[in-house]
Amino acid sequence: MSQGYSRPATENALSFVHSFKVLASFLFIAAAPPVFTAPPIERFDGQGWGEIRFGQTTDAELKAKWATRKSPLRPEAIRLEAQGGVVIDVLLDGRGGEAKAQGIRLALTSPPDLRRMGILYGDEPEVRYFKTRYEGKQLLVFPESGVFCYHAPGEDTTIWFLVRPDRLQEELEDTSTKPTTLSPVPDPGAGWDRVGRYGFTDVDVSISGTNRPRGISRLTEDRVEWRLDDALRSFGERNRVRYTPGESGRYDIEINGGKWDSRGTADFSVSASLSVDTPYGRVTESVYDSERCGGSLESRLVNLGYGAIYELERKMARRLANLGPPSSTEAEEARMQALYTRLSRP
Repeated sequence: MSQGYSRPATENALSFVHSFKVLASFLFIAAAPPVFTAPPIERFDGQGWGEIRFGQTTDAELKAKWATRKSPLRPEAIRLEAQGGVVIDVLLDGRGGEAKAQGIRLALTSPPDLRRMGILYGDEPEVRYFKTRYEGKQLLVFPESGVFCYHAPGEDTTIWFLVRPDRLQEELEDTSTKPTTLSPVPDPGAGWDRVGRYGFTDVDVSISGTNRPRGISRLTEDRVEWRLDDALRSFGERNRVRYTPGESGRYDIEINGGKWDSRGTADFSVSASLSVDTPYGRVTESVYDSERCGGSLESRLVNLGYGAIYELERKMARRLANLGPPSSTEAEEARMQALYTRLSRP
């Protein structure tokens, strides 16, 4: 008598796992938000673009409706996944799910039809220039519509902004209809003597008490601290870093000792850091060194500290000598970041 074929239990289990994976993959694909379908740029109505409405559409809604990712422009922005040679960044008025859209930045590889835009907007495009320019870029503006482009002639990709018309009018106050002269980037450190000044010093020396040799006590630590602190406060006019009471800069030295061995020696390390304010912002440098010390401990530790001080002064002097104003490209990036901030406010 013949019998029907019965699948082994393991085969049934494998079949179930495969089916589950296929189903899970299908559900994941089905649940994934679609990419954003960009309307024509001339569909912008001054208060929003398609389903993105300024002051209403939130970060959470954008993520729920469309495929998104972090914007490289700034944390308070979100990038929509889109097709058709356009990169879309929505400028938000904050972070988190409740942050609202306040503007849109578009990077287009194919320029829009300006004539068609002008007809639909009922607004003639104008060429404008920032009153202070560091690069040869210009603005193409539809002043009554809240649409403008910021680009350099000949660029393959053009950057467009869609904002409320009143926001655009505010931005135009700092522009001219006539070409402006390219300016050098202002140097906040012009005339600065390139000296780093600090008004606070702190020296801390810690010698292990375990198996400590005779003659070494807390007084040894104090004497090393006094001598090094005196050195920090005695830098004269020749030095490129200088103690100046009242200045906000800070100089810290820390010396630590490890366990003593049977020969009366131990490993000591020194770390030193110096922070000073400059016309270009606060600058910090640090150094580290170590040495195995035994006899004549006080002198050895003082010399270890002197070596760190000397190396740190050289390092900071080189850093200060190389400070300078931002490049024109960096200045333009700072301008754009400031623009994003203004266009993103509620």
